[in-house]
Amino acid sequence: MSNVSSSEKSRIELHSQIPFIDFDLVIIDDDISRIEIHKLLRGKNLSLIFVEGWRNRTIGHISKRLPLFGYSAEFVRGKSRLSEFGIIDLQGRDFEKAGSYFILSRQSAKENYLSWLSRLTSTSEFNELLKEFYYWLRRILSVRARIKKVIDRF
Repeated sequence: MSNVSSSEKSRIELHSQIPFIDFDLVIIDDDISRIEIHKLLRGKNLSLIFVEGWRNRTIGHISKRLPLFGYSAEFVRGKSRLSEFGIIDLQGRDFEKAGSYFILSRQSAKENYLSWLSRLTSTSEFNELLKEFYYWLRRILSVRARIKKVIDRF
């Protein structure tokens, strides 16, 4: 019996909480670590990965790893239907964060690589890579972080 009340929630770490299962469909509705992505992509029967919302970082991490695990994929970013109904949000936009998905297949290494190249624009992987690099560089060059390191030494 768990000591955690039903009102308390904790994040399930797939790589440590769930034993390896060869899933054929994966639905991601939260942030997912690289370790968890690797564990999911080890499966031999995986045919569809659905990513809820606009999780560009997650989409990028999955997309660039697919060829490494022997997968080709067709990527589809979901379209909003709000404009069809004349619905707009508080900022006047007629779009929503519809989900995206990868339809996976096993191909040759060459086909896997070509598949990745063909979806680079639609997955925004380079933008996400540039963001990661920017924030990494910002942390490294941060004056505040350098001062903190000096203070922590004493």
